Formats: sequence, C-alpha cells, structure tokens
Amino acid sequence: MFEKSKLKKAIEAGDVGKVQAILSRHPHLANQRLKGTAPTLALALEVASDEMVDTIIACCPDIDAHLDWTGPHIICDAVARGRLNYAKAWLTERPDLRQSLRYRSGQHHETLMHTAARRGRIDALEWLLQEGFDPLALNSQGRTAMAEAVKYEQQSAVEFLRPYEAAVAKRRVATLMPDGATWSLIDPHTVAYAREDEKSGYRLTDIFNFSLGTCVTLHRNLQTGIETPVHHSLSALAGASALVTAENELQRLGGNLPA
Repeated sequence: MFEKSKLKKAIEAGDVGKVQAILSRHPHLANQRLKGTAPTLALALEVASDEMVDTIIACCPDIDAHLDWTGPHIICDAVARGRLNYAKAWLTERPDLRQSLRYRSGQHHETLMHTAARRGRIDALEWLLQEGFDPLALNSQGRTAMAEAVKYEQQSAVEFLRPYEAAVAKRRVATLMPDGATWSLIDPHTVAYAREDEKSGYRLTDIFNFSLGTCVTLHRNLQTGIETPVHHSLSALAGASALVTAENELQRLGGNLPA
C-alpha cells in the first residue's frame, strides 16, 4: 500500500526517475489502481507527460494483457484526456477494440464518440469520424454523441455534430417509418409525424427529438426524391399545438419525455 502511495505521488509530481525506480522493484504496480478505479496508466494519461506515460508502458510486464484487462476503458481515457497519439496507437495494435463499448457501471455503456462529445474533444471527434466510427450510435440511455454533447453543455461539440442530426433523423425514419404512416416512435425520446402535401409536391416529416430539444422537418420532393432538412428548436415551438400533440403521441406510443 505504501509503494502504491509513493507511485501515485511520483506520477502526479512528474518524477519519471522515481516512477522508474518504483516500477523496477514492483512491476505489478503498473497494472494497479491508484486513484479510485483508475489504473496507473489512466492516472498518467490524466496528469503526466508523454515521457511519463511511455515510462509506465515500458515498465508494464505485458501491455497487451493490460489492454485485455482494461479493454476499451484505457482508450476512452486517452480520448477523454486528448491523448490521441496513444488512442491511435492502441487501436492500431488492437483493432478488435475499435467498436467495443465502454462499460462504465452495470448496464451503462457508450462508444468513443460519446466520450469525445461529452468532453468537447473536437479533435477526437474528427479523428473518430475519419476512422469510420458511427456518430449515430446510441448509448444505454438512448443518446447519440450529439445528444451527449447537449446534455453536458459542450456547445462546440454540438455545433460540430449538428450536421449529423439530420442524418440521424433520415436513417431512423427510413428504417422505422414506412410511407403512409402518420405518427411513429423512432426511439424512446423521439417521435415523427409525416404527411404529404400533394399541392406542393412534397412529403413532410417532422422529427421531434425531446432528448436534443430539437425538431427537424424533412422536406422530400416527391418527384426527385431529394430530401432537405430544416432545423427548429423545441423552445421556439413552446406552447404550439404541434408540440403538445407530439408530446402526447410520444407517450401514447410508449416513449417518454426526458426529465
């Protein structure tokens, strides 16, 4: 216990030599938990330099076994701390962890996209999208990465991910709401209403997302099939009969309004 305390203090102080000395005598401490539930390497990612992180990795008896033990947790820590050089290296070494879910506790899980969005890590979001990660993936609370950014008030991440909001709507509506339907439940916090306007030649679909606090109206040209999204905020619709109806339909179809 005393050696763990000394190791934790040395990492926080940035004393690379002392960390090397401790781990040379007690290499098993490289895989110990030093701060709450965070293992040694996660603490270094949070507070220390690349030199310190590299030192701990070099002292790890088996970094591959460490990745097996922590799974995608340590990669999530690297993304959350903005240490993308390590996240990229580990995902290259272990492609089997690319699409793994991070289990935080019990049945709660999320993807790397959610981690980056919650921390407002635009650089990480850009990289993850380039790597083919799905911005529309849902966590166990039914939220996309953008919804996670909204919840944690990461406005820069919200604006960066906003173009994907329409993609979310299109994908879900195409999958879950066939032509001819009127009201349909898209996910626990989202309901859609569709109708055709023969006079204008458009099919209009309103997607009320009560988790994001937004409404996207998809205008689909019935002749060309081209679909154009128009964004609204639910706050702008407050008190409107359409919003009240959407709330009632959401609950009637088995969804629920977020707290």
